[in-house]
Amino acid sequence: MNAHLMEKVAEIKRWELPGVRILATSRRETDIIEAMDILSPRSICLETALVDEDIRTFIKHRLRSDSHLKKWLGDAEATQEIEDSLIARSKGM
Repeated sequence: MNAHLMEKVAEIKRWELPGVRILATSRRETDIIEAMDILSPRSICLETALVDEDIRTFIKHRLRSDSHLKKWLGDAEATQEIEDSLIARSKGM
């Protein structure tokens, strides 16, 4: 985790500017969770299944629209393997 980044976020929080909100996203790693809990105990955990579906939608769109990837459209097995592999490796991110 980047300590410098966390220091800057803490500094911005101390400014107490009305209407200013900070959104930070990350993987669920213990050091990040602990650092963010110190700054703000409010967090939202996105469900991996929902994120995975968004990733699948994005991948399908790219396979259809990217001229370099369109060659795979005729091979249903290959496109399914591409989708499944990328989603599995994304781990909800």
